[in-house]
Amino acid sequence: MKLRKLQSALRVNEGAGASFVLRHPADIDFAAEQFVAAIVYGPHLHALLGRRDLTTPDAVERYAEETNRLYGVLNKRLSDHEFIAGRYSIADIATYPWIVPYERQGQKLEDFPHLKRWFVAMRERPAVKRAYARATEINTAPTVSEESKKILFGQTAAAVAR
Repeated sequence: MKLRKLQSALRVNEGAGASFVLRHPADIDFAAEQFVAAIVYGPHLHALLGRRDLTTPDAVERYAEETNRLYGVLNKRLSDHEFIAGRYSIADIATYPWIVPYERQGQKLEDFPHLKRWFVAMRERPAVKRAYARATEINTAPTVSEESKKILFGQTAAAVAR
């Protein structure tokens, strides 16, 4: 019943032939995890990775604590699931890069045994190894330059009004 209700809620423009329909119970978890990842993990972990100028101790503490809480959410989820959505899926692929810099985020994987188990399993996957090896060849310069920071951060409505 839960799956059927969620399928109905997520149908988009079905008459036009376009729809997003969940066909497997694990897809519910995947969809939920993706919404959380996009809305919550990204902004918090992004801030801790130095993409934002966190100059006040309160801001650093707030993001570090929230990141720790989010690691706890993943750890709990992985306590009874091999992968985030139960089976290996795009949820794992999308989440793994946010966990790779755990030390820079001020986290210790030893504090999260289920997350650590998952992280090690992900790191050892042949496709992940290939992707990260290829990334060292492609990503030879910083992703965010000083020039791009001027565009990405600090924009207000005043910039649009000019």
